[in-house]
Amino acid sequence: MDKNYALNYDYDEKADVLYVSFGEPREAECVEPEEGILLRIDIETKELIGYTIVHFRTRYAGESPAKIKIPLVPPEAIPEDIWELVK
Repeated sequence: MDKNYALNYDYDEKADVLYVSFGEPREAECVEPEEGILLRIDIETKELIGYTIVHFRTRYAGESPAKIKIPLVPPEAIPEDIWELVK
């Protein structure tokens, strides 16, 4: 992954979904290692290019914005069985 990418995000308040992309958003395959957390992976390069958190506000209800931890998963931390799902 290019170290100089821009972190792009969009929050859909009506659907309560947070979309995060590393660089410009692009087509990807999604895998869901945890309910409501979708990793977006570029099939050709095998790069993690973003993720989606479903029910974002509900998931973090009552927490101070400064205390919310959003899971950033470096590609090397993605289990091999997840990579198998996108082959």
